[in-house]
Amino acid sequence: YEIVPVDARPHMLITGNEALAFGFLVAGGRFYAGYPITPSTEIMEWLVKWMPKYGGIVRQAEDELSAINMSIGAALTGTRAMCATCGPGLSLMQEGIGQLGMAEIPLVIVDAQRGGPSTGLPTKPEQSDINLLVYSGHGDFPRIVLAPSHPEECFHLAIKATNLAARYQCPVFIASDQGLSQNTATVDPFKLDEIDIDRGKRLDAETLAGMEVYKRYAFSDDGVSAFAQPGTPGGMWLVTGNEHDEFGHVSTDPINRKRMMDKRMEKMRTVVPDLPLAISHGPNDAEIGFIGVGMAYGVILEAMDLLADQGIATQYHQPRTLWPMLDETVAFTHSLRKVYVVEYNATAQLAKLIIGQGGDRKHIDSVLKYDGTPMRAEDIVDHVSNDISNQKAEVA
Repeated sequence: YEIVPVDARPHMLITGNEALAFGFLVAGGRFYAGYPITPSTEIMEWLVKWMPKYGGIVRQAEDELSAINMSIGAALTGTRAMCATCGPGLSLMQEGIGQLGMAEIPLVIVDAQRGGPSTGLPTKPEQSDINLLVYSGHGDFPRIVLAPSHPEECFHLAIKATNLAARYQCPVFIASDQGLSQNTATVDPFKLDEIDIDRGKRLDAETLAGMEVYKRYAFSDDGVSAFAQPGTPGGMWLVTGNEHDEFGHVSTDPINRKRMMDKRMEKMRTVVPDLPLAISHGPNDAEIGFIGVGMAYGVILEAMDLLADQGIATQYHQPRTLWPMLDETVAFTHSLRKVYVVEYNATAQLAKLIIGQGGDRKHIDSVLKYDGTPMRAEDIVDHVSNDISNQKAEVA
């Protein structure tokens, strides 16, 4: 090794958890509730230190049920709120998450995935909560799932998630994992003066005074109803976990039920232009591609370099939105000769999600690891090289 001088410039040494907490704070987040659970605990530890300095509140709850319900209560006041957990805690939060869907309450929920099921491997990485994030909960309701792949994206997607939750009044999940959450990385300083805060359809007293009547759940073309912060004159409304009419009154009327369901689910269509697009790596004319998120990011990039040394060109489609699945990810699987979906679980959850949304099953192959240890770039290279050799042998 040879050490050579370089021009010094400022850097930040930060983990994914710290970056998520930092992004939420600068996005206007002012309430956090959580229960200590590996590997998400550092989010609460960072916010305990910094959030009170900016008028925020952090509460360590007695369990995950309390954490989600405290967060719901804070969000109902118009405060930007977040909670974080991992698989076992997310399972306990499901009833509260359903309340978010029915009552159209904005909340950011971080899932730092670890080995499961049950308490599984508390300190080891896995990405086996994808089905839970996308499909969990009884009944149908809109939700958004974002997936950062390094600490810098953790920061920016935490901001994006906070804005999306406020704008579309629904739960927004951030799918992290143990490796991304707790590993330290060097990043350029974040540019705080470039951050935009979107508070969505908020009504103040002056606007309400000019309205004939305020309906908290008024039907709208984009599925989003205007929100009046509780206590605002003229902005009285009711909230319930039951189906309701435009005022929030409980209703079992079939016509109203269908209209309300359609209104809420319309958000899944209107949100699409606001969702983070994928990042592309490598030559876009390569016929072999990769898809992966979270801690699969670095090992895929390393494998691409090793394959390039062998004369094998590859490209990497790095999704940042897992749900609703964007057309770009589906199209990627149709445009290449072979796409390897790299993920840390036993059942190819991400690959099956893509296929379920129209991905080309014939072009998709899975590279899986679920023994609790990080993947090696050489493992991916061997998988791809063997696959190419087998294809050539079949042709011959």
